[in-house]
Amino acid sequence: MADEKYESYCLKCKSKQLIKDAEKTVLKNGANAVKGKCSVCGTTVMKILPKEKK
Repeated sequence: MADEKYESYCLKCKSKQLIKDAEKTVLKNGANAVKGKCSVCGTTVMKILPKEKK
């Protein structure tokens, strides 16, 4: 995930922050997501990605 920058809502900061150390994962229901750390406080944050078109 070289150039991709993702933003997610951090519950601790109560605002949208960039995701640091982002890695793509697949959830149990098959949805794609990005998981990483908040760039400000270091709390774990996730963002569910939209479904890919077939």
